Amino acid sequence: MPVYTKLFVTFFFAIFLTVNMVRRIWNENKSFCTFISNILLLGASIVFYCWSNLRFILFPITIGVISYVSGIVLGRCHSYKKSIILAFAGLELLPLLVYRLVGLRTDLFDVPTEELIIPLGLSFFTLQAVTYTHGVYKGTLSAERNPLIVLLFVSFFPCVSSGPIARAEKLLPQFGEYKVFDYDEITDGLRLMGWGLLKKLVIADNLATYIQAVRGAEGEKYGMALLLAALLYSFQLYLDFSGYSDIVIGCANALGYELGKNFDHPYLSVSIGEFWRRWHISLSSWLRDFVYIPLGGGRVGALRKNLNTLITFAVSGLWHGAGITWIVWGLYHGICLCIENILGIGKNVIVSTPRRWLRIFWTYVIVTFGWIIFASDSLHEVADTIVSFGRIPSEMAMIVADGIAVNRVLMVPHGFNLALSLVFLVGYLGISGTTYRNSGLKLIKSKKPVIRWGGYFALALLILFFSAENSGEFIYNRF
Repeated sequence: MPVYTKLFVTFFFAIFLTVNMVRRIWNENKSFCTFISNILLLGASIVFYCWSNLRFILFPITIGVISYVSGIVLGRCHSYKKSIILAFAGLELLPLLVYRLVGLRTDLFDVPTEELIIPLGLSFFTLQAVTYTHGVYKGTLSAERNPLIVLLFVSFFPCVSSGPIARAEKLLPQFGEYKVFDYDEITDGLRLMGWGLLKKLVIADNLATYIQAVRGAEGEKYGMALLLAALLYSFQLYLDFSGYSDIVIGCANALGYELGKNFDHPYLSVSIGEFWRRWHISLSSWLRDFVYIPLGGGRVGALRKNLNTLITFAVSGLWHGAGITWIVWGLYHGICLCIENILGIGKNVIVSTPRRWLRIFWTYVIVTFGWIIFASDSLHEVADTIVSFGRIPSEMAMIVADGIAVNRVLMVPHGFNLALSLVFLVGYLGISGTTYRNSGLKLIKSKKPVIRWGGYFALALLILFFSAENSGEFIYNRF
């Protein structure tokens, strides 16, 4: 049940109205009201998950049971706690590790993978479950006695498919709290959902139409087209995943739950280190806390610190996919970050200078080059794409001398309005620059009602009339 479809919107509003009706009817009995609300949300989460594939519902339920038992055991045991947490964390991560190792073997030895279907959200709810077990182990979270709350935490439908990876310390206690109808919280959530739908359906999916046409074309491809596709893919990926994050975070907010921010203007970063603090924040922070820091983090010597960085990014690459290109992509970013550490890049940056914008541009170029590896099926494809860029000067000369249409060299598919897609992208970048220092929600709420409602109306019209004809699944659904 993709969250950008009419089906999900109908599903969400049915749950939203039912849960708020329960909260209104039983508002005098807070504990019973909370219990019924959690039952409804768990049922909704099971229905949401089963919609993708009924066979895999045992995965989140099993992980939830393991997490619940881990909390009870860790809460009662005072000896061998380190061994216990390693055992339970291993059980929680085992399905993901098996799928990744099988996939890696498949990629390296070219074994057919028709039967290898990864359960929805496996890479996300397993990492989320580990935060609960770790929280009880560290004492930052008390062992939850109610299995319903742990199961709901692991399978909560707004974030079960593609995150954000919620921390148990932050999200799990919210399921034990009595929720009231909060107009500001609900409207903020709905605004965020609408903004996410615009990013996904109007901008990302229209860019995807062009990118897929270029990459899927037969025969030799123009370097200019491949370069433009690479540049636009960086925005497609960002708008696709951040759009998804906005939708589900807004959905959770409207229901009364806070998931936190998952993206924070990553393409305005002045270094690779800053980029990873702003991109997919829930995963980046998880890898920092559960891989990088346990390895020693930055508390060790320079050589060991850089090795820890490389290992962490190799794990990040393997998390994204079981293939050599994913690992190379992870190591590429790890190497870039090691170079920054050695050179001291990213420290003491002056905010408002031309040098800052130069560094923003350079960071974008480095990240975009990494996305070429990320999006390719093989290293051979990566090499072919890079080699094609060397043909760009001759292609530009061909346009000037022979009068060949630019649309032909850019391989724009027939009937596709590339200029309009670029206008939408530029418009988004302008808004993104405006909201870099100021919250977009606060900004729109500060406007007069006529301006505010005019904006909502314009947003709805853009989604209705300019959504891509063929909207594809979210890119991160594959991970």
